[in-house]
Amino acid sequence: MKRIRRGMTAMLFAVVAAAPAFAQSGYHIGALLPNSGPMTQFGQLFGNGANLAADHINGDKLLSKPFTINHEDSQGQPQAAVTAMNKLVRVNQEPMVLTAMSGISKAIAPIGEREKVVAINGGGVAPDLAKLGPYFFNTIPLVNFEVRALLPYLAKEKSVKRIAIVYVEDPLGEACLTELKENAPKNGMELVGAFSVPSTSRQFAPIAAKVREVNPDAVYVAYFGQTMVQLVKQLRDGGVDKTFVSYSAFNDPDMMALPAAEGSIYSSQKMDWTSSDPVTSPLSPTSRRNTARIRRSSTPTTTMPYGSRRRRWRAWRRKASRSQARASATNCSRSRPSMPSAARWNSSPMAPSFCRCRSTN
Repeated sequence: MKRIRRGMTAMLFAVVAAAPAFAQSGYHIGALLPNSGPMTQFGQLFGNGANLAADHINGDKLLSKPFTINHEDSQGQPQAAVTAMNKLVRVNQEPMVLTAMSGISKAIAPIGEREKVVAINGGGVAPDLAKLGPYFFNTIPLVNFEVRALLPYLAKEKSVKRIAIVYVEDPLGEACLTELKENAPKNGMELVGAFSVPSTSRQFAPIAAKVREVNPDAVYVAYFGQTMVQLVKQLRDGGVDKTFVSYSAFNDPDMMALPAAEGSIYSSQKMDWTSSDPVTSPLSPTSRRNTARIRRSSTPTTTMPYGSRRRRWRAWRRKASRSQARASATNCSRSRPSMPSAARWNSSPMAPSFCRCRSTN
């Protein structure tokens, strides 16, 4: 939960620091998150992260005017999200909107492109989010990269030879299945079973029986939200005693507290403060050249000088890094294999890490 909140905080700071003054009274952007419905837990996590960033920005006076976030509820439903997005864009006149969840993102992307409003996704991971147009940006790795990074770890560190997948019948689940079919053999694994689950299903006992029949070494769970929590519980209750593996949505507080999730492995994100990526690293040569160029510029600015903002950002990063290290030592037993080059993404200085769940009960 803390990693999600810190990731949203870092992303929002970068957005605001680059933004122009949108109104005489202050800066403002929109947030379209699931504050009701089955994905409420994630909406609260993302919203808390965004609000925390806003508090830091205003408290440290990083901008010359007050900064606010106008929240609207997507309800976790595409139609409700479209209505809320139209309100943010046409009524509130928001220049950019924070969003999450794959289905929601795909529903609102055409509105953002039509109205020339930037949408920034910090929660959805379906691979097709990479192709939603020039006004849509992802700040996290998409699930195809997560699967590719996780498989070598399972093969080399956990000696997994036989893997099965239980996946939701939607683009996210199908993307996970495609990646396993393509990349499991490359890592010396056999995909011994693939079991689809309708998004409306809540009874998983028949799936548990099928998983037991194929006798895998590990079971990849490609689902999300509270239904994934119930899926894992029912599979365990149905006699599946193999290791569950999954992607970053597994990092749900309810899942972390679930005894049935004990010993599970999932891909997640970590901040790479030493990155030399020319796009994402504030300490890279490209960034230093841009900083020097800004300092030489005679163009007046309405915000704090870039150098001061950058020094404060570095101090905040060091503090967050120490906090993250303490949290990791407390909550997770971590192994961090090197990330394949194919899993790089330029939207944020992050890389996959691997956590073994430990029940908080």
